[in-house]
Formats: sequence, structure tokens, C-alpha cells
Amino acid sequence: MRQNDKRDLLRLVNQSSPIAIKRGAVKVIGPVFFERHGEKYALFSAKFDMPEKKAPPLILILFIALFTTTLLSWLFARTLTNPILHIQGSVKKLANGDWQTRADKAASRQDELGQLARDFNTMAEQLESMWGAQKRLLADVSHELRSPLARLQMALGLAHQQNVDPTTLERIEREADRMEALISQLLALSRAEAGELSLQNIPLCNVLSDVFTDANFEAANNDKYLNIATVPESIVKVDSMMLCRAVENVLRNAIRHCHSAVDVTFSDDESHWSIHITDDGDGLSIQECERIFAPFYRATLARERESGGVGLGLSIAKAAVELHHGSITAELAKTGGLTVTLSFKKHK
Repeated sequence: MRQNDKRDLLRLVNQSSPIAIKRGAVKVIGPVFFERHGEKYALFSAKFDMPEKKAPPLILILFIALFTTTLLSWLFARTLTNPILHIQGSVKKLANGDWQTRADKAASRQDELGQLARDFNTMAEQLESMWGAQKRLLADVSHELRSPLARLQMALGLAHQQNVDPTTLERIEREADRMEALISQLLALSRAEAGELSLQNIPLCNVLSDVFTDANFEAANNDKYLNIATVPESIVKVDSMMLCRAVENVLRNAIRHCHSAVDVTFSDDESHWSIHITDDGDGLSIQECERIFAPFYRATLARERESGGVGLGLSIAKAAVELHHGSITAELAKTGGLTVTLSFKKHK
């Protein structure tokens, strides 16, 4: 016992009734007096008296509960939203024509979302198979029609020599030419959709030189004007034949439907370069701007028949641009008419 503690206890001996004092963690109670063998004693009891632990405040308990609940809810929501967003992204890709897209990440789950992803994958596989069968059918039919069409044209030549009714022959010949154009474009579309690119680095002005020369000639024959901005001399990595086919089809469509003029401009930034073809025609609705690149879609059927169009030119342009991993869009021009933009990524 320390001297200070002993001194304090001696001071309590004179107390007439017991009291309690605390010395740190020790609680001392006394004195209690008693005699033994004629001697007087003072009895003290001591025990450890640890301080009572205070309960945490209610607001702290509520905060911990709220934080835990929020964290668990966020983790639970994340496990649900991630596969849903993955499936949603796959649906958008499939809707844009990417037939090979699959929701593989979500398909590994063993719940309803996993089943949904597996059903989506099955649907995508069937659509890809149907689309492939459709393309093969178009290509096969186009090839098969070439032979009877050639015989028909030979028969027309013989009929002209035999002085058959010229009016009837002209009508048959016009329909044969229209069928020839349709078959040629069907074959071009099949090759563009299933083709392989032969990329090479070449100045853009060299690629488009012949296309613009032919377009100027066609516009002049139709009493229309083609205004072409200065072609950039930048080097682009493209398949020149496919790029020319895309630009040519868009230009012919613009010349066909403009009132008097078509403008061709160029733009580029750090990642893309683009060709903008704008006509001053009647334009299209927003819904038609999204549909005109579909095969055989014709916004105005009568006008297309008068011009000889079959609704495949812009589809071929779209297929050729997408082979380059680019994009083609149509929108209403600010001055009226339609602007078609062909955009390509720059290769590093």
C-alpha cells in the first residue's frame, strides 16, 4: 500500500459511521469497528470499481444502421442493374444490325436475368441465321436471273431485226433495263455486305477525282449544278472501290432529288473525317431519314419509278461505309433538302 493511501485510511479511523471513497479504480468503504482480544480494530473493504460503459448515443446507432442499409442496397442494386444494362446495350447493338452481338456476361447468371440473357442470345442467333440466309438468297437469285435476262435481251435484238412493233419492243427493253439495274444493285449490295476490304493509304483527292468528274457530267445533263468544296489532300486508309461506290450512290441520289444544286463539303477532327452531301430538294421527315438506308425502301414510290431508282443505292452506300467501321446518317438540311454525312475513323 502506498504511503498516501495509508495516510488517507488513518484519517478515516475517526469517522463515526462508514463512508466510501474512490482511489482510481479502487473503491474503499469503512471503517467498521470491532474488538478482538482486548484490542480495537477498524475494518475497511476495498474492491475494484470499473467505470460504467456509457451506451452509444441513439443518433450514432441510427447513422450506422442507415449507412449499412444504404451500402447493402447499393450492392444489391448493382448486381441487378449491371446485367440489365449489359442486356440493354446488346439489344441496341442488335437493333443497329450487329448480328453477332451476344449478352454473354449476363448469361452466366443462374437467375431470371440470366435466363433472359440466354433467351436473347438464342433470338440473336436465329436472327443472324435468318439474315445470312436472306443475303445468300438475294445473291443466288440475282445470279440465277442473269441468264434469263441475257436471253431476253438477245431476243429483243432479234425482234428489232424482224421489224416487230417498235413501241412494244421499247417497253420490253425498258423493263429489261430496269431488271438489269435491279440485279446489278442486288449483286453490289451482296458483295458490299459480305465483302472484304483491301485498305491502302491514298490521298482523298485522288480517290474521289473520277467520282466527282462523273457526277458533274450527270448533273450538267440534268440541268443541275454540283458545288464541290476543295477536297482535302489528307492521306486516308480506305478501300478506294468501296468508298467510291458509297459516295457515288449518295451523289446520284442527291442529284436525282434536288431542285437545282448539290453541295459537297468536308470536315475532320482528331478522330474522324467526314463527307457531307447536301441537296436543295424537298427533304424528308425525321422518320424517313432513319429508314432510307434500308434495302428497297423508297420514300416516294412514284418519283423513284420515274427516275429509275430501285431503292438499293443508299443501302449499298451504308454497307460500304460500315465495312470501313464508319457511319452514314441523313438529316434535314438547315436550308431545306437533305444532308447525308459519311463519317470515317482516322487510322493511326
